[in-house]
Amino acid sequence: MFCSECGNQTNGKLRYCNSCGAKMAKNVDDEETGKISPLNSLITTIAFVALGGLGILVGLLAMLLKQVVNHELVAIIAGIYLIALTTICFSLIRVMSKLIDSNIKEKAGSQHQVFQPVQLPAPNTAQLEEPKQQPFSVIDNTTRTFEKIPIKEN
Repeated sequence: MFCSECGNQTNGKLRYCNSCGAKMAKNVDDEETGKISPLNSLITTIAFVALGGLGILVGLLAMLLKQVVNHELVAIIAGIYLIALTTICFSLIRVMSKLIDSNIKEKAGSQHQVFQPVQLPAPNTAQLEEPKQQPFSVIDNTTRTFEKIPIKEN
């Protein structure tokens, strides 16, 4: 495959040209339609939670009413269960809205973003200059000279 901007031959799997950084001519979004996106899996999860939760609630209510349990107790259990199920679905929908926002921002940013090729500075091969003074030694001013000291005998 050849780049539409600079004409260099590139790998067909690349999204951007290696030499000029231009976006390749093929539409990348067409390839991604076959993949399962996090948004699609989240929508499926919300549907399973909501429908499964309602199915469990109907079964639970049928069992409780068949055993002749107090109807007020059944209504309280159903209310608490529906509140919990609604809270779970609401939190999943909040995550879904954040995913949608990030996808919109990502697509908008990628369409307007232009990549400039990076120019690295030339390597510096100059030699370091010679030191102007002698470097300090670790043992300077830290050791004593071992001179013989006369010992006075009494």
